[in-house]
Amino acid sequence: STYDLGDIQLEAHAPLLTVTVKDEAGEPVPQAQLNAEYLRLHKGATKTFEIWNEIHAHEWSWPGGSNGIIRVYGRSWKHLAFGNRRSSSDGELPPFNEIKLTVRQNNYLPKEVTIPITQTELDVVLSAAASLTGSVLDSPKFNQIQVAVVSAGAAVDTNDRALKRQRVRRNSNGKNNRKPSTFEFRAVQPGIYDVVFMASLAGGELHRVSGVSIEVGKNTDPRLENVDLLPFMDFVELEILDPDGIPFDQPALESKGGCVRRWNSEWTTGQGCTWNFSENRLWIEVPRGEKLHAEIDINGFIEFKIKGWAAGSYQVQLHAMKPVTLTFNNYSSMPAGSIIEVSIGDDIGGHWKLKNSNSNPESWSGEIARVGKFSIYLNLGGHRSSRLFMAPIEITEQAIQSGEPVLTEVPQEFIDYLVESGN
Repeated sequence: STYDLGDIQLEAHAPLLTVTVKDEAGEPVPQAQLNAEYLRLHKGATKTFEIWNEIHAHEWSWPGGSNGIIRVYGRSWKHLAFGNRRSSSDGELPPFNEIKLTVRQNNYLPKEVTIPITQTELDVVLSAAASLTGSVLDSPKFNQIQVAVVSAGAAVDTNDRALKRQRVRRNSNGKNNRKPSTFEFRAVQPGIYDVVFMASLAGGELHRVSGVSIEVGKNTDPRLENVDLLPFMDFVELEILDPDGIPFDQPALESKGGCVRRWNSEWTTGQGCTWNFSENRLWIEVPRGEKLHAEIDINGFIEFKIKGWAAGSYQVQLHAMKPVTLTFNNYSSMPAGSIIEVSIGDDIGGHWKLKNSNSNPESWSGEIARVGKFSIYLNLGGHRSSRLFMAPIEITEQAIQSGEPVLTEVPQEFIDYLVESGN
């Protein structure tokens, strides 16, 4: 059936923000990208962090057209960030009155600017940039390395958000395949730099190419082509044994999944997971003459810590992981019938949800592969809009191996909240 609705007047909504992007000559910069972030505080197990969170309402960025214009549409910046939610996984939604914008285009240097959320127009001028390319020869003994571009003579600061770095992954297979894997740094400020090759951001330098001159446009340097890092590497070679002392073969271990997380010697800076097998061995590269600090995390087993091992061949025996049980001494103080969710997390990205036993309501259990200081997260079961409470706790290796309960208490402020909210 067809219905005549008459004339319908459509009213165009003005954009939240219009960004005009030009180069230094005043010409429009086509196909620029805009990213937006808001600031929030995150309470970790040992400290509180300030974190800029990406607003990804439009697939992480808003694209510009050939005329250099970028328009952001939406009800409000807060609605773009949170939608209709009233709380986040960390509790109440953070208030914010300003946003940090980053405008990018591959041939120009990125520009960051912080503006109030009430501002509706912004002019941005981008400066022409350079790019730098190179390549690294593959080896079956490592599957990726880190490359960074730093000022001439400068150390690599892994805490510097502006650090230009990238992973170079092996793109070939086979025992003797030494094909090159390429890397490219875009949007680099012209100048004189050092290019640093690292086993990881926490593992120290393998090799440094100093005094690389970069000008506007595409750049390379013969010293950065087909770089062979093997002469600068030593290796820790590990044969992994199961709890009965039987070696894992490569397919069996790879099927379980896991990772190697490197640390610096002070155990203050960690690097994300890597995982490289060859000839039924786990290989971990280290700068020549240095020692390895790392954690081996294989699903279903207690995490194994390597503390200052020199290059060489070793055997590592894994131990089965037993559930860790948190027992709340004051659970009976909560209102009858309260349904809560309990999980624990640490400051390096670990997060484990615990399960409750109906026969023992004060106890919550889950498999946790790591020892150290954690935060207990407590929330109302099934209620994303409820507040979230945290309490510190330490999990020891003995607790993981023995499965003995770890005694703790529900924070009194959480109990008070349950009483006040009627849950």
